Amino acid sequence: MRPTSSRLFLPAALMLAATPAAAQTAQTRDDALAQDGAEYARAYGVTQPEAVRRLAAQQDSVPVIDAIADRYRDRLAGISVQHRPDYRFIVYLTGDQPVPTRWITAGTTRVQVQFRTGAKVSRDRVVWALSHHQAAIRAALGSYPAMGIDPRTGELVVIAGNAAVEKAGEPRCSTHG
Repeated sequence: MRPTSSRLFLPAALMLAATPAAAQTAQTRDDALAQDGAEYARAYGVTQPEAVRRLAAQQDSVPVIDAIADRYRDRLAGISVQHRPDYRFIVYLTGDQPVPTRWITAGTTRVQVQFRTGAKVSRDRVVWALSHHQAAIRAALGSYPAMGIDPRTGELVVIAGNAAVEKAGEPRCSTHG
């Protein structure tokens, strides 16, 4: 019996899929921003140029935002990007000592950085708790849930399936629909 053409095509397709990454063409920053900007524009209801400007500002802001995180490390709960109604960075801090809003330059764009106080715990404390208690959390759930830190509240977030949560007895959890 002769092999069909689809049988012969499959190994060729697998060989093409195994092309080394070095042989693939890398996107330029501008090409990547344009591609991502199209999706960002659709998701946030802004123009393509505004989407590209925001994405570039987000990339270009990394050193400045890292410096702010270092400056407030003892109080830092997290940092997030607000996309609506306007574009800005929000730094969440523990305690009630206010920090004035400031503006940073990210590439060619000025972006507001707003500080919000009142977070329950610092990011460092949550990372410590996660590092030291993740085995116990997994054991209680009998699975491998996703775990992380909500940058807006500084709280540990555990995402598990319904069966695992029911088995654990829903200890102090909240659900969002």
